[in-house]
Amino acid sequence: MEVRVVLVEPRYWWNVGSVARVMKNFGYRDLWLVSPPPGPRDDALTAAVHAGDVLEAARVVGDLDEALSGASLVAATTSRVAGERKFHRRPIPPRELARISASEEGILALLFGSEDFGLRNEVVSSSDLVVTIPTSPEYPSMNLSHAVAVVLYELRVASMEAPPFPVPRAASHEDRERLMSLIRSIMEATGLWGPRLRRYEAAVRRVLGRASPTIWEYHALMGVARRVLLALGGEPE
Repeated sequence: MEVRVVLVEPRYWWNVGSVARVMKNFGYRDLWLVSPPPGPRDDALTAAVHAGDVLEAARVVGDLDEALSGASLVAATTSRVAGERKFHRRPIPPRELARISASEEGILALLFGSEDFGLRNEVVSSSDLVVTIPTSPEYPSMNLSHAVAVVLYELRVASMEAPPFPVPRAASHEDRERLMSLIRSIMEATGLWGPRLRRYEAAVRRVLGRASPTIWEYHALMGVARRVLLALGGEPE
């Protein structure tokens, strides 16, 4: 897959420049910045060293939805890990992300949050996959560019091992969101609501994220879901 690194509300230009350098180290160039800090980029250019071209080509947007445009798979990174039922999603390590993305085509959007607070809960919940680097519990939070380096290293290694068969086109992130909306309508039609509905929805997202359905499988699942909703007396959009 093509890789798009998305920094969501980064606080320091020095870290942005360091991320650009790491990206060029591993052969990636598609950098998007969502609401970066105001002010001059001198620190970023200094930190980027010979990756100033990656930094200069970065897309700056004010909205995360714009940064995810055209993405086939969205992976949110977090250092927060909790129990299976308490956490938004079951996190996977970068190597598992690399294995999944190596068998797909399209764009993988990698989301990294601000240095202080990471990604908002709603961003993590709505992503296809949640990625956590297995750091020491004594000090789990990594420097932004170091975290990017670990994830990109695993993706780079996996990309060097080409699959021995044609890769079918994967359903896009937008496709999966449409399927999730339909599944949510089915659950609501059966009487699920509130925290229980959110837990079930999170479980379905886990399954879809790990399964990485193809575009054909997506249409098949949409067809089944529409029939179920009609049988329950609902009206598919």
